[in-house]
Amino acid sequence: MVRRPGKYTSINVRTSRFLPPKGYFAITFFGRVLIHRRNAGLWEKQKATRSGRILLHHEWIHVKQAVSTHNSWFCFYLRYIYFYLKNKPLRHGTQFAYYANPFEMEAYAHENDLDYARTEPAEGWREYAKLTVEEKYSRFLENII
Repeated sequence: MVRRPGKYTSINVRTSRFLPPKGYFAITFFGRVLIHRRNAGLWEKQKATRSGRILLHHEWIHVKQAVSTHNSWFCFYLRYIYFYLKNKPLRHGTQFAYYANPFEMEAYAHENDLDYARTEPAEGWREYAKLTVEEKYSRFLENII
């Protein structure tokens, strides 16, 4: 049974045969962090390091974002897909559509602050959602150049 996002007090990491897709290291899936089996060895080396803690914190921010979307995984994933498609992946590319997603923008902006979203829901994505696609695209280009 799937628990509401607000019921999670910690995050578990599991390996998966199918998720995340190629090009991604980890994915938050209903309160669990999934790492593809091909990356299991790398994760074992990385999990005790600062970069491992940052990765887990990035995924924890997604759990807290789900709390801020009516404490519902369904609402979180529905909005995530909506924002992804709103970023016009066919026009600007899938990489832009991913990084310009307000949920990802907030998570990447705060992943190094390991105290961010420890107790409160993460609602910074709401401010990023107000940006136009053009504003997000110019920010995206600034970050990759």
